Amino acid sequence: MAAARFLSIFSCCKIVKGITRGVIVDVQREAIYRVPLDLIDFMERLKTKPIKMVLDEMSGADKETATDYVNYLLENELAFYVDNPQPFKEISTEWDYPSYITNCILDFNEDHLHLYGGVAKSLDLLLCYHMDVRCFGQVSLAGLTRLLLFFEGTTVQNISIKLSAKCFSEVAQLEGWVTHFGRVRLVEVFDAEANHKERKGISFRVDALHTHSCGKIGIHLMTPNIQHYNEALHHNSCLNRKIGIDSNGNIKNCPAMRESYGNIHNGKLEQAIEKPGFKKYWNLNKDRIKGCKDCEFRYVCTDCRAYVEQPQDRLSKPLKCGYDPIEGKWSAWSTNPLKQKAIHYYGMG
Repeated sequence: MAAARFLSIFSCCKIVKGITRGVIVDVQREAIYRVPLDLIDFMERLKTKPIKMVLDEMSGADKETATDYVNYLLENELAFYVDNPQPFKEISTEWDYPSYITNCILDFNEDHLHLYGGVAKSLDLLLCYHMDVRCFGQVSLAGLTRLLLFFEGTTVQNISIKLSAKCFSEVAQLEGWVTHFGRVRLVEVFDAEANHKERKGISFRVDALHTHSCGKIGIHLMTPNIQHYNEALHHNSCLNRKIGIDSNGNIKNCPAMRESYGNIHNGKLEQAIEKPGFKKYWNLNKDRIKGCKDCEFRYVCTDCRAYVEQPQDRLSKPLKCGYDPIEGKWSAWSTNPLKQKAIHYYGMG
């Protein structure tokens, strides 16, 4: 007699239920599959019963739909047949990182160049790995070079730079410059002409760069890898172990936020992160945020506490999210009538 076959889901495929639909997140291939809740319920039944037994319990349209579900899972390599019903060992959902701060957002101000050496030392002490440099005002290649030299020999190994072509007159020299700094993984040039071609390490964008640029939510911005997934399970996917320095030198959770915990003119980053309130958002995961807790994308999406729908409510949904988890549809957040009051509050008009 042939052994009963079970259908087993790959351990790298994480199942997340939303209020009206779900997703299967393949954290190995970094892919997201939107699925109906019925398929997820069907998969639960397959954990304890052979596939033939489950299908034999059904009839008519239900059995036909279930057969389609099986084919879908197999064709997308989300599941496989196995003779042993014992589940394979689950991938750990624990998250940690060997640093006090993982990421710094620095709003670059060339007038503060003499202070960035101290910032580099502090980030090295905090074992920070990644830094985003945003340039909203006039900036020179010489100034950026001096900034990067401060980080030679530090733990900051991955640097991205955002600048505006309107405020940077040396765009043509960027390609050769980038090759000299291995820590610079990407330079994004905003306000660029449409005919600019992508170059190694340089991306050109026609949209403008401004202080309200952060906080965008979109399917193309989601991160379906195991590190992000596990962090989002337990922590805030935007602010956990992050630090920001605005163009005035104020030390914040994010440069776009209003609360300040010191200034690089007279304080150090390692002192700022220990001040009351600095870490208040670190463990605020999506399961506690209004709207997000009902969303099937909550563990692969980012978050924003700087711009929210209800500015006085720290648990409010991100303002720049246009997804309705009940309807399962995306719409333009900026034209939503219910968001206009918050848009006006933040001066985004």
